Amino acid sequence: MVGAAIAIIVVPFFGAMCDRFGSRNVIMTGGAFSAIYAFIFLKLLESGTDLNAYIALAIGTGILAPMMFAAQGSFLSRQFPPEAPQVWALLASWAQLLPVALRHLGHCR
Repeated sequence: MVGAAIAIIVVPFFGAMCDRFGSRNVIMTGGAFSAIYAFIFLKLLESGTDLNAYIALAIGTGILAPMMFAAQGSFLSRQFPPEAPQVWALLASWAQLLPVALRHLGHCR
């Protein structure tokens, strides 16, 4: 819950960073910080105190995840041509049904 409260505050800030630096750069920076933070996160959890666990989760879910999620909308919309975004979205949704169809047909166990 603390992470969600922090995310409400920082998402507009990261959206502004996307406008200034580009969504690709914000996503890459968030990924790099998340990779580094993974080690710090584990150290905070290993300490065994409740406060450190709350701090670890608040930073991860309140700052680092929103840094990447705030930029995804503008980044993903630029991956498809503007003439046919509905067609690509339709194909992407159908691709998710393929494993389910194969399972029902008995090709996967």
